[in-house]
Formats: sequence, C-alpha cells, structure tokens
Amino acid sequence: MLRTARHDLLYDAGPRHGRFDTGEAIVLPALRAVGVTRLDRIVISHAAMDHAGGLASIRQAFPDATVIGLSGDRFAGSGEGRECRHGERWHLDGVVFRLLRAPLGSANDRSCVLRVEGASGSLLLTGDIEAAAEHWLRRHARVKADAVLVPHHGSASSSTPGFVEATGARHALVSAGFLNRWDHPRDSVVSRWHASGASVWRTDRHGALWIESGELRTERSERWPFAWRRPTAMPGVESP
Repeated sequence: MLRTARHDLLYDAGPRHGRFDTGEAIVLPALRAVGVTRLDRIVISHAAMDHAGGLASIRQAFPDATVIGLSGDRFAGSGEGRECRHGERWHLDGVVFRLLRAPLGSANDRSCVLRVEGASGSLLLTGDIEAAAEHWLRRHARVKADAVLVPHHGSASSSTPGFVEATGARHALVSAGFLNRWDHPRDSVVSRWHASGASVWRTDRHGALWIESGELRTERSERWPFAWRRPTAMPGVESP
C-alpha cells in the first residue's frame, strides 16, 4: 500500500489458493484498518496467481480504481485494465510515480516495476523480475532507490550483483511467507544485499513493514499479531 497526503494506491493484490482469497481475507481488511476508503490506482506486477489472485475481490470493493499491468480479464471479475507502459509517470501530492518494464524475457522479467519518489525518499517495487530484466533496467532506467522490494521474493534467479549495487538501497524488503516451500529468500541473496550495505527486512520474520516519511519500522507483536486487525488507523503520510 502506498499513501500520499490525499491518495491511496496498491501494488499487487495477494494470492488466491483454491477458495482462500488473500485479497478478501487479508488485503481488504488491512486497507480498512488504516482508513482507506478509495484507491486511486492498482498496479499489478504481472499475471501470476500469487500477485493478482486477489484482484477481483479488491476491484469489487474499489470499482473506480484504475488497474495498470493487466489487460483483458484473465482473473475473473477483475474488470478492464491496461498494460504497463515503460516510462509512464504521474504526480500525486508532490510524489512522483514512474512505471518501468523490460521488453524481453520471461513473464517474470516483464513484471511492471514501480518507482516512487517523494521529498523524504524513494522506493522501488520490483515484482518478480529476474536477471535479464535487472540487467536491462539498470541500463535503461533509474533504479537507484532508498528502499527496494527484493525481486522475486528473494529468489536465486534475481538480485544480481550489478542490480543490487545499482539500487544503492539502504533497506531491502523481502515479501516471503513463513517457512515457504521455495526457501525464499535464499541465503546467498540476503548476503548480497547485506554486503551492499542494505538492512534486510523480511515479512516472514519481522511482520508488517512500514515506511513513513523515510523511516522504516516493523510491526509484529504478541498483542496485535495480525497487522490488518489493528484497532487504530495509521496517519497518512506525504511521501513513500
């Protein structure tokens, strides 16, 4: 979730496994818990079930949101969307959003990458890009960012040394399930980010990751073990 002073955006929609819809069970309650009443845009990195499976439920709750990164209706009920266009950008409340997309490689490599930059920092959301896309993007786009969502959940196919170095990130954020069967993030990937000078933060160990006005904090407590059930809303922030 990305918040500016007056706008809310979402990057990816969570997975759907059989009848369990993460969009409905986790993403929507999380948005409501922090007071989101309208989504301006939803950017889907690519048409993979673990990134777009929850989109239909989210679109049902926020039908006016513009969906970027999907075209057609592969995910039933998701409605109309449009392709991710490399270089497209927009401004909201002084924050710049820019889409990046490599034109080659696998479906993972063609993930829609979102770079966000505000007065207090920058953020790079990478989807599942792998080595080919990382190489292309660091040659044809600005990937330098204060915080980076580690590509492909920390897979060994991603986070190449050149890409890690090019980001210059202070914070490497890993979205990975607890005891996941793919062993994400790989130890070699974590070591690479550490060696570059980045602090590595993992959802499987640290819980929810929040960046407010350039400062990162985690939230995983015994009192409130599920971040989306928090009893009070977080304040809006003016930059990523």
